[in-house]
Amino acid sequence: MYPEGSAAAGNGGVVRPSESADRETHPLDVEQGRKTTTGGSSRYRGWKLRDIDVGHVFKSQHYGTMFFAILSLITLAVVHWTATPRFRPYFSYDASISYIAQKDSVTAAAAVLVPLASLLLSLFIYEFIIYRKRNLEITNACSTTLHFFLDAVYCFIFALTFTEISKFAVGSFRPGFLQACNPKSVGLGNGPVDYQLASPVGLTVADCTTDLLDTRKGFPSGHASTSTVVCTYAIIYLIWAGYFRGGDAAFLGLDKKSGVVTGFRGRHRIWRELGHGVYLMWILLHFAFIWGVGLSRYNDNKHTLIQVFGGWFLGVFIACISATRACALHKYIFIHDLQETAF
Repeated sequence: MYPEGSAAAGNGGVVRPSESADRETHPLDVEQGRKTTTGGSSRYRGWKLRDIDVGHVFKSQHYGTMFFAILSLITLAVVHWTATPRFRPYFSYDASISYIAQKDSVTAAAAVLVPLASLLLSLFIYEFIIYRKRNLEITNACSTTLHFFLDAVYCFIFALTFTEISKFAVGSFRPGFLQACNPKSVGLGNGPVDYQLASPVGLTVADCTTDLLDTRKGFPSGHASTSTVVCTYAIIYLIWAGYFRGGDAAFLGLDKKSGVVTGFRGRHRIWRELGHGVYLMWILLHFAFIWGVGLSRYNDNKHTLIQVFGGWFLGVFIACISATRACALHKYIFIHDLQETAF
C-alpha cells in the first residue's frame, strides 16, 4: 500500500521518474528544515524589511555585466553628441518622405517605463509570494529580484546603444522628413525637378529646420526596439519562472495539486486550467504592448514599417540572449545565511 498522496498512489502504483532528476538540485529545494516554530506553528523567518541584508544583496550581483553596460553608455553618449547621420540624397517629390508627422501616441518614456513596471510586478509576485518558501528569506528574494531587474536595465542599455549607432550608420529618412526639412521650391516651372543635396554642405538653415537631424535617423525605430527588448525580457522571465524553474513550485504548484501526479482528480484542477489561461493572457499583454507601440509609430508617420520591423527584430534578438543568460545565471546567486554555496 502506497502512502496517501504519494506519486505512486496517484499513478496506479507506478512511480514516475522525476522530470527534474537530471537537473542540478537547487539547494533551497532541500533546505526544508529551515523554519522556526512558535506556539506550535511553523513559519519561515526573515521576511521583514529589517531582515534584509543589503550588503549580501549587492554582493550577489554580477558586476561584469554592469561594467560593460557602463562602457555601452559611454559609447552611446559619444556617438550621440559627436556623430552625424549618414547623408542620403533625397527628392522633393518623394512620396515616402512627404507625410505629415503627428504627435507621439506613445512617448519614449512610456515605451520603456511601462514594461519595466510590468517586469517589476512580475518579479515581486514570483519572488516574494509564489517562491516565498523556496527563497526562505527576504534577502534571497531581493537578491534574485535585483539580479533580473538590473539585467533587464543592462539589456535596455545595450539595445539603445545598438539602435543609436544603427540610426547614425544608416541615415534612413523618416516619413516626415520633407515636413521638417521644408526645402525651397526650385525650378517648378520646368516640371518635376530633382531637389538633390549631394553633401551635408548643402544643408543650410535656409534649406531645412533644426528638426532635420532627427528625421535622418529613422532606422531602426527606437520606440520599437526599446519597448520590445524589455517586454521580451519579461516574457522570457515569466515563461521560465512559471514553467521551467523546477520543482513543485513551478506554476504555483497547481500542476501537482490538480492532476499531473493525482491523475486529474485533484480539487484544484479548475484553478490550474483557469490559471494557465490567465497566465497566457498576462504574457500576451506584453506582446500586445510591443505590437501597439510599433503600430503607433507607423500611424503617427514617425517610421516606415521596415523601420518598425527593424526595431522589433533588434529588441527580440538582444532580449533572447540576455534573458536566457540571466535565467541560467540564477543558480549562481549566493544563498543568504547558508554555507557559501552557489546555485
